Amino acid sequence: MSWHVAVRMRLGSLDLDVDIQGGDAPVALIGPNGSGKTTLLRTIAGAHRPDSGFIRVGAERVFDAEAGVDLAPERRHVGYVPQGYGLFPHLSALDNVAFSWLARGVSRAERRRAGLGLMERMGCAHLADRTPWGLSGGEQQRVALARALTVDPRILLLDEPLAALDAQARRAVRGHLAEHLAARPGPAIVVSHEARDVWALGADVHAIEAGRIVQSGSAEALAKSPATEFVAAFFEA
Repeated sequence: MSWHVAVRMRLGSLDLDVDIQGGDAPVALIGPNGSGKTTLLRTIAGAHRPDSGFIRVGAERVFDAEAGVDLAPERRHVGYVPQGYGLFPHLSALDNVAFSWLARGVSRAERRRAGLGLMERMGCAHLADRTPWGLSGGEQQRVALARALTVDPRILLLDEPLAALDAQARRAVRGHLAEHLAARPGPAIVVSHEARDVWALGADVHAIEAGRIVQSGSAEALAKSPATEFVAAFFEA
């Protein structure tokens, strides 16, 4: 399986010109702060509207300023898990998972049935009636992943999915995330600041600096022959 995401856009002072091609392995997106990693994910998902340019996911342009194309987030079929997971604190875990179906007019009974099914797949159905405040970081991640799957995503975007965890929880949840991404047939892009996460996920790596991809390849290849000082420092840490 091969897939392709192309972004040529300007948003404020940030100019992004990025092509990401992947296969069966997830893609890890690395880069210094301010390089455009989070903005890239948010614009693909539809959370930001570029000032100009286009965004193409596979063969479809989900945004094209010149052609007047700007698909609503729910029509892009992009699963997005933001930093900190973005769960609504006043809703139960199940209502968080089923939230997008509420906006689409799905009945409560059907929302609960489908939501519990997704939570069962993610191993967190037993958390259905608990609120995010009562969940550990790993439990919140599972709920957030289940919620991202409600849009039947053709691509899954995860922005620093392990950053909110302490070292002990990070090791355990890192293994669960690696298993999930390996079992899931669709493509995934994971933003990471930790080389250990990249190695554990078995990810291909795209390094982005100042809105451009400066090096792509396996973690082993980038660690052995880094193209920039940032890439060298990333894998030395």
